[in-house]
Amino acid sequence: MQVIKDDIQRMIVQKSKTMFLNKGFKKTSLRDIASSCNISLGNVYNYFSSKDSIFRAVVSPSIVSMYDMLERHHGKEGADIIFMKSDIYFQKTLDEYLTFILKHRELLRLLFFYSEHSSLNNFVDDFIVHSNITIKRWFNDMKSKYPYINTDFSENFLSLHSLAMFEVIKQVVKTDIYEKDVVKMLSDYIKFEIHGWKQLIGI
Repeated sequence: MQVIKDDIQRMIVQKSKTMFLNKGFKKTSLRDIASSCNISLGNVYNYFSSKDSIFRAVVSPSIVSMYDMLERHHGKEGADIIFMKSDIYFQKTLDEYLTFILKHRELLRLLFFYSEHSSLNNFVDDFIVHSNITIKRWFNDMKSKYPYINTDFSENFLSLHSLAMFEVIKQVVKTDIYEKDVVKMLSDYIKFEIHGWKQLIGI
């Protein structure tokens, strides 16, 4: 019976994703979700405690990937800062961003544009706070390893950097632009970002 229960849970997530994309979180009701799944409203509560918990389950893969990317770049096991000087750093970063955005395009659209009145409405602000803490810790580690580099950046500047990244992602996911245009846009942005950081850090 566990397989059947898992199937129903997956169906609720998939049907809800479509409804959230069409109507947004605010205008989608639990009754709408139950009806689209051909189950009773009471049965929905056997799998999710609220509409918000369903929404979080829908967009969770994109959020997990975002935090994983942050950890890979700036977490405790983050890349060495000198790797930014490598010729392969640009291509690796571009490939990572491109894979992430194309894989989670619809979920990111939901997260950024359809999450009003959900508990994830302030996700970007919350992520930036966490990102600043993570990046500052990483900078401290890199400074102890390479004393000559500059890591004296204000929290406001780091927040501005993260906001710029989110704005680029938003531009990509809000419309169905062609993949070649996505590649061009991301390529230009990442080149600009890498060269800027190298100049500021002094590597």
